[in-house]
Amino acid sequence: MRKISKLNAAKITGLHGKMNLIKSQYNGLISDLDSQIQNLVEEFNAKNSERLEELQTAYSETAVELRGVVLDQVNLMETYIGDRSDTWLDGDSGFDYRYWSEVWEEFGDFLEIAEYQEFDIQIKLETLEIEELPPFNPNLK
Repeated sequence: MRKISKLNAAKITGLHGKMNLIKSQYNGLISDLDSQIQNLVEEFNAKNSERLEELQTAYSETAVELRGVVLDQVNLMETYIGDRSDTWLDGDSGFDYRYWSEVWEEFGDFLEIAEYQEFDIQIKLETLEIEELPPFNPNLK
């Protein structure tokens, strides 16, 4: 086959056009809904801005305090691991303990990020995307 026939090209183009029309109608509805949601979010933020700021500050302060306690515990765990024998480290107990210590380190990493968590409400709706039609002949023109 040298290229797609005119009949099939017309059918493909027509169906692709129909998909584009449906996409446009759907995206229009989503755009209207998105505008309504954004207005609602703005009203919510305006009404609750002080409380959201208080909660964000409290969350951040608590994360900082908790991270300090967790890091102290992780340091104690690392000291404990450092005092153990190679035999213990290579055994099941050593493996389990190091894994447990790593889990606590990861929790500390989470808390470091949580310290900067913003209480910012954003909602973004997905719209439809559609691919352009490929060329109808192998010359890519």
